[in-house]
Amino acid sequence: MWTPLRGLWGGGSRSAKSAPPMAVVAPVSSPAAVPTPAPDIGLPDVDPALDGRFSALLLSLGKLRLGDADATEQMVLLRLEELVHARGQRDLLPRLPAVLPKLMSLVRRDDVPPRELADHLAKDPALVSEVIRIANSPRYRASRAMGSLQDAVMVLGQQGMHQLVTNVAMRPVFNVQAGRFSQAARSHLWAQAARCAHACAYLQGPRADQFEAYLAGMVVNAGLIPALRVLDQSYSGPSAPDTVVFHEGFLKLSLKISANIAKEWNFPEGVTQAVEALGTLPPPQPPVQLAVLLRSADQVSKRHLLMSAQRHPINEEGEVDPCFAELERVFGVAHAHAH
Repeated sequence: MWTPLRGLWGGGSRSAKSAPPMAVVAPVSSPAAVPTPAPDIGLPDVDPALDGRFSALLLSLGKLRLGDADATEQMVLLRLEELVHARGQRDLLPRLPAVLPKLMSLVRRDDVPPRELADHLAKDPALVSEVIRIANSPRYRASRAMGSLQDAVMVLGQQGMHQLVTNVAMRPVFNVQAGRFSQAARSHLWAQAARCAHACAYLQGPRADQFEAYLAGMVVNAGLIPALRVLDQSYSGPSAPDTVVFHEGFLKLSLKISANIAKEWNFPEGVTQAVEALGTLPPPQPPVQLAVLLRSADQVSKRHLLMSAQRHPINEEGEVDPCFAELERVFGVAHAHAH
């Protein structure tokens, strides 16, 4: 049923010398060097080895092994299939943070004054406190301290503020995991989501739909949240499932669940279409442009995270692409520990 990934079982992992940098949103710089993809190009290829290393990292595995999925692994994949087709436990899907529906409606308007956005956010004091704290962090390099939401909106701009609020609101969704496998995976899962959202917005550029790109990057791997819960509930083996066959199926089905989550949360249609396109085989032709950007953002964010955790080979000879350089600007230099 599942076709094995190639090239994953030969690369072990080294223990990381330092934890990955905290995933904090920062202003997206202008991607002037990134060409806008032509609307008729296909989806960028997936790097199977990259995806396999990411999945192995989530389950604290050094490498994956060849061989058929055993009975318990097959049972987990079956439960995920049921969840994809809404026959499983719908309560496993994460809930949309309360602040996001109103925020998405404000983003659709071009005439939202900073005060209206600030007044809406002020209804959640805990959110306000965290937004202001992060807005004053060194990563923003603000010219002055921001003491209020209106200050933050004025300094960061509405696009930057929308992304920051989404980042703060979504973090608890990814960090709520408490089971055997999900608890160990949550920090890596959130770190990748924050990187992917930032990368996708960067690739989209300063357009009106940049916020949709940010949402797409944030939700594209959210299906791993319920997938890990299913693994917590259904897998009782002494060690984590480690077959290549299982991990390929696990990621494919999680991506389909991500599309279900985007629909359940009433995300913009373009976001849902982009996530669905990544989980469809063969992919639709021509793919929507956001799907092209999302695939690129997903791959580059995984590569940056894995290099930070010393789980991915470092290419010393090739040129660093602008999006990867942007992630290094915001989240730290992934290969600083290489030498």
